[in-house]
Amino acid sequence: TANAGVLLTQVLHIKDHRSVGGRLHIICDAGMADLIRPALYSAEHPMYILGNKDAEQDILVDIDGPLCENADRLAEEKRFSEVFQGDILVVEQAGAYGLTMASNYASSFRPAEVLIKDGEASLIRKRESFEDLITLEV
Repeated sequence: TANAGVLLTQVLHIKDHRSVGGRLHIICDAGMADLIRPALYSAEHPMYILGNKDAEQDILVDIDGPLCENADRLAEEKRFSEVFQGDILVVEQAGAYGLTMASNYASSFRPAEVLIKDGEASLIRKRESFEDLITLEV
């Protein structure tokens, strides 16, 4: 079922450390709390910019999540195409591993789920809210 799902994440910020011998860091709104496999056991997922799947991938990047954790990374030293703030990245093969392994680590909200059937999109699970996060606390 891995191929049945994708994770969509928006680029929040880009840090360019190439001038000091580093890499380009793409900071996204999804990370290890949404897809733990890369942090847990260095799994690699195919990724591309929405609407630009066939773009030349010639820039070495790290694709990082929003949490202040060194493990909050969706990809490390990945060849990628030119990317801009606001772009939507598609992370493939997340169907079996995304929400089923997602967590509320660092008070992260688990993402919404959308089912696409016969070309029609339906929201089947809403994104969590702060109220959802604290509802079981006493």
